[in-house]
Amino acid sequence: MVESAEEKVLVCEGIFETSGLAVDRENLGNARADHLRYLAMEEDYWKQKSSIRWVQEGDRSTAFYHSWVKQRRLRKAIAGTLIDGDWVTDKALVADSVVRHFQSAFQNHTAAPVERGLIDCIPSIITVEDNDYLIALPMMEELKR
Repeated sequence: MVESAEEKVLVCEGIFETSGLAVDRENLGNARADHLRYLAMEEDYWKQKSSIRWVQEGDRSTAFYHSWVKQRRLRKAIAGTLIDGDWVTDKALVADSVVRHFQSAFQNHTAAPVERGLIDCIPSIITVEDNDYLIALPMMEELKR
């Protein structure tokens, strides 16, 4: 199904490129949506199939389990990063770069200005008293719990 949806997207792209009509753009959008839906279905299928295999083979300390863990660890690892336009793979430099990135992202965060009219459109769900309670600093007894 994925292959036929992919072919349909290619055909629709060709038709839209030559015609430029709105109806052909809509057909292309529908074809792309179908393609994405089939990709998601295929991904779900493979996830379910791997889960079945995991249930059958993964609970024991087997070669399957250890290879699965190793593959997952390799997929999740950060091999390197771009620092000032250079690809760096030194673990200490990569770690330092990641820490600096997130420190700057969270320290220098300023909220974007919001138009007052936009805020007025949002209905108030809680009372002023409830809001004051929610934004108040916790008491020492609450921290000890």
